[in-house]
Amino acid sequence: MSHPTLNEPRELIDSLVATYQPGADLAVVNGIVDRLRTTEQIRARQRSDMHKELKALSRQLEIAKGGAQRPKDALSEQEHADLMVRLDRENTLLESQLRQLKEELVGIDEHAVDTEVTPDSTALVLKIYRALGVEPILDASGNFSRVKIRILCQMATMSIAAVRNV
Repeated sequence: MSHPTLNEPRELIDSLVATYQPGADLAVVNGIVDRLRTTEQIRARQRSDMHKELKALSRQLEIAKGGAQRPKDALSEQEHADLMVRLDRENTLLESQLRQLKEELVGIDEHAVDTEVTPDSTALVLKIYRALGVEPILDASGNFSRVKIRILCQMATMSIAAVRNV
């Protein structure tokens, strides 16, 4: 015999279990979990694709920045213009100096050097002595103190050369 108060909760639980069909609710919960899992996979794939695209765009941006930026040692536009003007002036000056030197060279070539300088008597005497084989030798003070004499004799079979210091 069971106590009627104890049977009531049992009957109540049995009637509740009969009215609730947990199979249908469990199927709905499983469907929701599957959709959440699928959605998470799709989002992860999209995140990965976006991350790859962001990396590629970042690389392109760095390359573009590198091409667009001037090197630190490059001159500013004003400095560059000033340098070009200075170098152009220097070039013009050098060209005019070169032209003047060429004209001077042509003038020197046209005007013979021998006609400008008339040999004096000392130069003529030294030229004659050297032609005869007499060569004056300078000492330490810059004066002619000795003379080197070359004697050349040529015979049919041999030639004799003697040098005598006087």
